[in-house]
Amino acid sequence: MAVTSVQQATSTINSGVGALASNYETFLSLLTTQLKNQDPLSPLDNNQFTQQLTSMTGVQQQLLTNQLLTQMISQNQADLGGGAINLIGKLVTVATNDAALTNGAATWSFDLSATPKDAAVEILNERGQTVWAGKPTDLSEGTNELDWNGKASNGQQLPDGVYTLKVTGKDANNNAVTASGTVTGLASRIQTLDGQTVLTVGKVKVPLTAVTGVETAPTS
Repeated sequence: MAVTSVQQATSTINSGVGALASNYETFLSLLTTQLKNQDPLSPLDNNQFTQQLTSMTGVQQQLLTNQLLTQMISQNQADLGGGAINLIGKLVTVATNDAALTNGAATWSFDLSATPKDAAVEILNERGQTVWAGKPTDLSEGTNELDWNGKASNGQQLPDGVYTLKVTGKDANNNAVTASGTVTGLASRIQTLDGQTVLTVGKVKVPLTAVTGVETAPTS
């Protein structure tokens, strides 16, 4: 799960502001020296003078805008995190191609953008290594399901954990077929990882933005 850290963005912006402050002082010093030592018979062109000031001002405004956006993102994540607490204990559906293998059983529900003419399905472990691969012939456009017994291609029973489904193929027009998976389970934990609010559904960790449905968990 690759995310952009708000902390990293803030650090980059702060470094930029510091550098700009130093450069701005240098710019003013050079400009003042230039004005003091200009040739009276060939003074600094007003348009050139204005353009120099406008350029520095534009950079300042851009950095200030970036600072404001970073603050808004941080506040938005804090608000999301607070609201996400209400999801704990609820039955939550999330968009992900990950699924948990539990007691030798895992199930994926996924939508295909088109019926593939030649599809390959892979199951990857948490290190991104392919542990099982196959070429099912019954895949079609729309909702599909895949049940897996947790056995690798060589027949070895793999340990419980989170595995990722990967579907590749092309349709009748030779366009790539995409697979969009979903998982439904109890939300049990919320945390911040790399500046992003992450929800644990069953054993799968997903960004809070991946939530597509919420309902009250059954009492029995």
